[in-house]
Amino acid sequence: MPSGYALQLALGPLDSLIAAMRLARSHKYVLMLRMVQRLHQAGQVWPAGESLPARLVWGAHTPTDRTTVLADVVAGYGAGVFSLETAVRMLQEAGYPVEDVAEEVARIQRWAFDQAARLADATGDNAAVREYLGLPEADPLPTVPLIHGQVTAPATAPGGYTAQPSALLPHGQSRQVGPTGPGPR
Repeated sequence: MPSGYALQLALGPLDSLIAAMRLARSHKYVLMLRMVQRLHQAGQVWPAGESLPARLVWGAHTPTDRTTVLADVVAGYGAGVFSLETAVRMLQEAGYPVEDVAEEVARIQRWAFDQAARLADATGDNAAVREYLGLPEADPLPTVPLIHGQVTAPATAPGGYTAQPSALLPHGQSRQVGPTGPGPR
C-alpha cells in the first residue's frame, strides 16, 4: 500500500485537472445560484431585493485521512497558526459530525478555562471572561451605605499590634496597643 506522500504524488495530475475543470465552470455556478435566488424571490418564498453573493464549495474528490486532518488541526491550532473557527471548519470538511461551526466554537469555549484564565490575566476584565465562557453577567456587589464619621473596626498590623483610629484621640496624639497592652510610641 503506498504511503500518503506517494499517493499524493500519484494523484497530483488528477488534482490539477479537477481544479482546472471546476475553475472553468465557476462563473456558471455563480449565475446558476443567482438564478435560483431570483426564482425564489419571484415565487415570493424569499423577500424581494438584491441577490446575495453565493458560491459552491467542493469537498475532496478523493478520500481524506481523518486522522491526519485531526493531527493537522491540533498542531495548527495549538501553534496559533489558524483560528478555532478554521480548525472546526477543517474538521467539518473532513467528515467529523459538526453541524454548525459557530455553535461548536461556542461549546468549546464554554469549557476553555485555561484560555479564560489567560484572558483574565491579560485584560483584568471579568466581564470579558464571562462573555468568553458564555456565562451571564455577574450580579453587582451590594453597596453598604456608611454613616458619616462612622468608626470602622481597627485593623491588625503585622506582629499582632492593633492600630487605633486617630480620630478617637486628641489632636496630634497616637498610640499602639500590643499583645500585652498599651505600648510606648
